[in-house]
Parts: sequence; C-alpha cells; structure tokens
Amino acid sequence: VHDSAPIEFFGMCTHMADAANSTHTNYTSSQMDRFISLLNRVRSAGIFVPTVSTDNSAALLTTTHSHFNPQQILVQDQSLDTRGYVRTGGAIYGQRPTFRELRGVSTLIASVRHVAVLKKGESVGYDRAYIAPFDVRIATLTIGFADGYPRELGNGVGNVSIRGCVFPVAGNVCMDMLMVELGPVTIMDDDEKENKEDKEEEEEKDLEDTTTTARVVGAQVCVGDIAILWGPEQIIEDGGSISIISTNEEEDSSNSNKDGLIKLADIATTLKTTQSALTCGLDKIRVQRQYL
Repeated sequence: VHDSAPIEFFGMCTHMADAANSTHTNYTSSQMDRFISLLNRVRSAGIFVPTVSTDNSAALLTTTHSHFNPQQILVQDQSLDTRGYVRTGGAIYGQRPTFRELRGVSTLIASVRHVAVLKKGESVGYDRAYIAPFDVRIATLTIGFADGYPRELGNGVGNVSIRGCVFPVAGNVCMDMLMVELGPVTIMDDDEKENKEDKEEEEEKDLEDTTTTARVVGAQVCVGDIAILWGPEQIIEDGGSISIISTNEEEDSSNSNKDGLIKLADIATTLKTTQSALTCGLDKIRVQRQYL
C-alpha cells in the first residue's frame, strides 16, 4: 500500500465456508494454505499486517482442524506482531446445530392482545385460510411478517407456546399480527373430569393427557399473556420489564425442554433455512431486542 494512499491497511481475513463439513476437511486445509501463502507474499513486500482473522464459529468448534499456527500466522519480522481475531458469530447465541455442545439462547416473544370465540364455520385472516371446525377460541398476537416472523409458518405449520402449552398458528400470518387456535370452547364437565381422574389413578402418576391439558389452558389464556414463538421460555416479569432465564439445574441435567417447547432449530429445519437467517430476519426497529 503506497504511503500516500488515502486508505489505511487494517489487515487480512478469510472465511471458513466449509469448516463444519466433516466429509471435506481437505478443502478447509487447502484454503488455509492459500491464505498463508498470500499473507507471506504481503509481508515479503515489506507491508506490515496489523491484524489477521481466519476463524468463524465452525472453524473454532471443529476439533478436526489444526490450521491455526500462531508462530506462522501472527509472528512477523517487524517489531510488532500481528493481532489475531476470531469471529464467533451465531455460536454466541447457540445457533450452530452441528455442534451439540451449544445451546440456543434466542427467545422471540409476543403478547396476546385479543381473545375471541368463533362459531363453527367462521373464518380467520386473509383468504379465510382457517375455517373453524368447531366453536373455538382464537388468540391474536402482537407480531407478524413485518416483524420478521416467517409467513410460511401460518396455517398450522408453526406453533406458539402460551402458559406452557403449544398451540397452532391459525390461518395466514398477517403483516403485524397472527392468530392462534386455543382449542374448543367447551371443556370437560364434572362427569368427564371424574372419569379422567379415575383413569389417571390406574396409570403412572407422571402421565399427562396433553390434549386435555391444552384444552384447559387454552380456556384460561387472556389478554396480556406472553406467547413464546421460539426459544427458552422461563420468563420473569418485573415492573413491566421482561427477563428470560435459563431452565433450572435439574432440568438442564435431564436435557428436558432446555431449548423451550418451540425450538428455533426445528423451525429452521421445517423452513429449510438457518437459525441465523431467522433471527437476522427480525426487523430491528419493530422488534425490541434485549441482551441479558
């Protein structure tokens, strides 16, 4: 770089695009060899290289690679050595499903802003894509595709967790809202409850009828409830602020629902995309981001 050039040479970097691919490890090794060759050519020309960055999340976490030799990459003849940087990216948020040691920490939440009762045959949303198969409760949430929630998750493809139960998205996702089916209006009468209790006494104590539980919880959902669209979901509300905390140690040891009832990784698989693409697709202005 010429001394009088109106630019400053900050450093050199490369990106390990295939580092997590266990079947093509030679590609990453050859990529690193080419980078080091170029780095040596720059230094041979008498140019000081202030910084070098090579490793992204996958390169850092893949144990089969041994490409980073600090003596070879960071040490140079000049008085100052090169500073090395890594780019952890999505791994900070646990968004690299190839590496099982990571845990997702991104949680997307919305609020219940309306709960309505629909009669059988009534419809919900654009194109009347959802027709009530019975008298049903429908909740409206404060999030839509303008916020970055994928429209492809409408019509029962996506699910939402409210009060610890999972409910399907009803109809098409709207621009700034979506609807959720909470279940039928009618719940068990006293005779049904008594019969259920008798049956449960004959079964294991930890066995739960998830369908019945969802029906009961769905009848309790009200305006102001928090809806989890993905991610860990233990939530503390304090004076209007919302804090999301991890599951307790007992749950962590059993690996039970530690990523929440609606897992971001599952959504990414369903939509054939990446977790980073989903989180980066959220509108930065419309969606409030909290770093805890």
